[in-house]
Amino acid sequence: MKHITFKGASAYTCLTIMLEDFKINKTDQDIVMDMRMPYLFSKHEISQTKTEFIAGTRLQGKQWYDLFLNHYHLEFVEEYLTRIQTVTMLQNLGKFKRKALLSLLNNQKTYAVVYKGHHVLSDTYTFIIPETMASNDYKTVSFDAETLLQNLEAHVHIGFINPCDETSYTIVDAIKDSLDAIDDYLVYVQEWCQMNHTKKRQLEAFDMVFRAFIVDIRRILKLKGEVTLYRIIRRVSHKYVDMIKNPNERFTIPLAEDFTLAIKQYRNFVEDYLKHIEYTLKY
Repeated sequence: MKHITFKGASAYTCLTIMLEDFKINKTDQDIVMDMRMPYLFSKHEISQTKTEFIAGTRLQGKQWYDLFLNHYHLEFVEEYLTRIQTVTMLQNLGKFKRKALLSLLNNQKTYAVVYKGHHVLSDTYTFIIPETMASNDYKTVSFDAETLLQNLEAHVHIGFINPCDETSYTIVDAIKDSLDAIDDYLVYVQEWCQMNHTKKRQLEAFDMVFRAFIVDIRRILKLKGEVTLYRIIRRVSHKYVDMIKNPNERFTIPLAEDFTLAIKQYRNFVEDYLKHIEYTLKY
């Protein structure tokens, strides 16, 4: 039975469970390494005034899952549905014994699950909940339709795996885009570190800006065994956390030099791998 093998990997563990239907036996670590996650970094323009940077296991959805799935002539198909539409979709998938990846609500927080099936007579929907410990069987939870609706967000991202023939977005494309995002990230962080911010604003920026580098990239580098680069980013992370604990209401982040060094070294790491891939493909 598949289980979560490292922190933050629940959605990828769900993928491993779904892949069993295609006779593909992989762990969550297999997937993130096969899709080259340590070299992936993304910039997301939420609005004209709000930018988010994403890395590590927070890279979720078709664009990222397909980097792994396409190797097996598979693709991730996703829909964005209302609660009612989601229940209808699950009923239809259940007729063909198809699994799906989605999130359920628990105490106002979401968690990733695999839809297992719909029992028509009892009108119940069963979901597999990935766990951190291996066991002989999967942990499941079942809901009737009314309860299920209460455990869904107003709009739901739901996805399933289909066979496919063509690959539209390659790992070379992804890494080139990552280098562009890292360049933007460097400029963004340098400018941010020179500005004066309220503590509230700085804390808000953690998830949107800093987490991608000092948490998500660091975590995946450790998983890959890139000890030197991991330690460089860890040092910056510790300095950042110490600064956040500053009791002053307004403060700057005097870490521009530290962040610049770490980000540039990470960029070199990604660029070197891109050169390796392009050379391999050429010869």
